[in-house]
Order: sequence, then structure tokens, then C-alpha cells
Amino acid sequence: MTILLTGGLGKTTSRLAKILTSENEKILVASRSGSAGDHPAVKFDWNDRSSWNAAFDSPEAKAAPITAIYLVVLVDENDAPYNIAMDYINLARQHGTKRFVFLSTSAIDEHGPTWRSQLHSTFKKSDFEWAILRPSWFMQNFSESPFQPVKTQSKIFSATGDGKVPFIDCEDIAAVAAKALTSQHPLNRDVLVLGPELLTYDDVASILSEVIGRKITHTRFTEEEMHDYLIKAGMPEDIAALLPKLDSAIKAGAEARLSDDVASIISRSPRSFRQFAEETRGAW
Repeated sequence: MTILLTGGLGKTTSRLAKILTSENEKILVASRSGSAGDHPAVKFDWNDRSSWNAAFDSPEAKAAPITAIYLVVLVDENDAPYNIAMDYINLARQHGTKRFVFLSTSAIDEHGPTWRSQLHSTFKKSDFEWAILRPSWFMQNFSESPFQPVKTQSKIFSATGDGKVPFIDCEDIAAVAAKALTSQHPLNRDVLVLGPELLTYDDVASILSEVIGRKITHTRFTEEEMHDYLIKAGMPEDIAALLPKLDSAIKAGAEARLSDDVASIISRSPRSFRQFAEETRGAW
């Protein structure tokens, strides 16, 4: 079989591609550019339906049909994303795809008002093989995002106050995704992909300070200040409007929970933030 990975070479897909390749799985990466480094790739854009059949018509799929897809749905909120996602899933099923692993977020479940919640609900009522991954905030946001300028300013920013987060390493998200895509029996459930500990942003700054060897500070913004900072830093308005609200939810305790889902699926504990920081020290 071939496993199709949407999301180009984003934070989770790039790591997932390496894991599956190391396990001798046949993969095909779908990206807007049509390239994915050393991995076989095909041009794909969620917002361009004329690109949707390219993966299924590719030489890779002709040799070994696409039986599982990692879904990183990158659709503008104003473009009926639920309908777009479902149309693509139905097209894939017509081509024989049996399993779908959807990258969602811990902040959303099936009971919310968003299109992702609708997709959660649809998956749970479906007759295909599925898994919904619900990771918390990525540790890599501190090493790979320009909006947390640890290297250039020795600062991190948030409107989370004393709210706690089970930060998760993208390597662990990818490891869970690999199991969900390749296991003999489908998970057929949603998975809380959380790190092993609850940390405030002050805790993160303290750990980074110790590991890097220089003082890293956490600037505490109000929701409005966080929005203004993100806009000035170049973030698109729709995301800059959303993230401070999610920070406020963290401040109110929305992410203050732990789960053993990761350990139960990959047979080891997820990495701690200190482990991540030590392994990534060179980024700062």
C-alpha cells in the first residue's frame, strides 16, 4: 500500500515522512509545490480541486494503491472547510482509501461549533477506518516559529497568565500518527496527544534559561496586547485574532490535563520539555 501524507513538509508531516520511510512504508507527500525533499511527492492544494486526483493517478498509487491518508486540512475558514474535507475524503474512498488519520487539536472536540468539531462527529459515525489526533501546543513553536523570538530577543510571549499546558514534541505526534496509519487494527477513536507534564510559560522560560545558559523571559500580555504583537510581527489577521483567545482559554485552565494515550500507543512516555530543549539547544 501507499500512505498519502498531506500537509507538505510541515512540522508533523515532515517528521512522519521520516518515520514511515525508516519503517520501509511506501509514502507519497502531497504539497502545494509538488516537492518534498527526498520523498516522492505530488502537487496538491486543498483549495484547487483540479489537483485532487493527482495523487491517485500518480505512478506510486498505480503501483501500490493509496490505502491510508494523513489529513492536515489547510482550508480558509471562509471556504466551507467541512464540505471541502468531506468531498476529498469521499473522493479518496472512491479510489479505495480505507483509513484516514486527521490532525486536529486538543482545544476542539466533537461538541464544539467549528468545522473541525463537525468532522470529529462525522468520523465517529462513519464506516471507514479512522483516528483523530488531538495534540496540545507544539514544543517546536519555541524553536521553529518567528513569533516566539527566543534566539533573537531571549523572550517568549503569551496571554496565558499562569495557565498550564501539556506541551508536546512534534516527534511524538508523528510517532502516534505512524501507528495510527499502519497498525493492523484501526484505532477508531480520538487520541489526546499530550506531553508528560503541565507547564506554564514561566516554567518554559525557566527551563530554556537553564538549558541555553542565558536568561529567557516570559512577557505576559493581555489578549488585546497579544493580538497587536502578532499583527506587528506579521501574522495574518484571522490567526492573530484566534490565538489570543486560545491563550485566554489556557489561562482559564482549558489545557490543564494529562493523558496516557501517547504512551499506550507508542509504548514509551512522550518527551519532556527539558529533553526537547536539551536536544534542540542549537536552535537558540
